[in-house]
Amino acid sequence: MTWILSKLASLLPFQWYFVGAAGLALVSYGGTQTWRLHTAEAQAATAKAETTAVRGQWSSQVSAAASAAFAASEKYRALEAQMNLKVQESEHARQVDQDASARAAAAFAAERAGLRNQLAAYAAGPASGGGLTLDTLGACHQRAAALGVGLASALQSEEDLTDELERSRADTRSLLRAWPQVAPRTVSESERGDDDSS
Repeated sequence: MTWILSKLASLLPFQWYFVGAAGLALVSYGGTQTWRLHTAEAQAATAKAETTAVRGQWSSQVSAAASAAFAASEKYRALEAQMNLKVQESEHARQVDQDASARAAAAFAAERAGLRNQLAAYAAGPASGGGLTLDTLGACHQRAAALGVGLASALQSEEDLTDELERSRADTRSLLRAWPQVAPRTVSESERGDDDSS
């Protein structure tokens, strides 16, 4: 090979040596640049593949977080719907109880007025034609004793009802004390300082 190059060199003028050397340098430079370009393309493809893999992981994590948030939101909505239903049922039951209590109170008031009139007529005794009563002392004592028994029975019923009412009030107070209370959230000093700085 050297012999061929030496024969070619003798045939070529001197300036062609420089052209050949420049051509050889140019071919060498082009080969180096081609190798660098190929290496850069390989690195870019690797970086693109890594970026795609990271984006895929991030996308799956975001999707999983969104699914978890949606599931938690649906669970909260279901609990809220149940609580609202219970509140509505409780309000309806309370209204039914209030209506029943109002009817019972009206019936008791009417009965009390009727009993008052009957007691007044009984206490007065049988009336004669001119407004005077035809009554004996023994009959007055019997009516007074009967009225005393009726009054004692009424007072005992009132005492029993008062005891039952007080027990109901005590039960209600203990239930209200035991019911979970939502306390207002207080802002700590560090949070207050963070809010001021932003």
